[in-house]
Amino acid sequence: MADRRVLTRLDRPLDDTVPARRSITLRDLLTFRLGIGAVLAPPGRYPIQRALADAGLAPGAEPPVVGPQEWLRRLGNLPLIRQPGEAWMYHTGSDVLGRLIERVTGGSLADFLRRRVFEPLGMRDTGFQVQDAQLRRLPTSYRADPETGHSWCTTTRPTASGAARPRSNPAGAGWSPRWTTIWRSAG
Repeated sequence: MADRRVLTRLDRPLDDTVPARRSITLRDLLTFRLGIGAVLAPPGRYPIQRALADAGLAPGAEPPVVGPQEWLRRLGNLPLIRQPGEAWMYHTGSDVLGRLIERVTGGSLADFLRRRVFEPLGMRDTGFQVQDAQLRRLPTSYRADPETGHSWCTTTRPTASGAARPRSNPAGAGWSPRWTTIWRSAG
């Protein structure tokens, strides 16, 4: 991590960086202070947002079509937005944590969460997929209009399980459907 680079400012080009003061720690991942995450601004406003989108890593309702190793490689090629430990940033920490859990346990994040969290708590309807019979319980999904970034448009409930299932193994938020990743019992 000694060669990690950090943007000097959010609005600067991707090569306007300084060295990271320190490595990213597990505490940084757990507190979402790893130095990169969702930029809470209209899509494409800043160079790093465009780079995240070009790499297929931008937060949004459409999951990337790359696997977890490629996702991590692409993320590792981008500069950090903030110094590690400096500021909370939504989103990317859960993706990296999901991959870390998978590597440590040797299994999928979905299996780990089911065995270690959901089953012990009696959360039998919680997971990364929705069964066809339960699709009626899904809410309508909302997202920013891609042309303006400001208006909100809606997408209706999926009518087939393929629409409610991740395209690849879920590992947090970034490469699984963001707004519909973990389902909870409605009653």
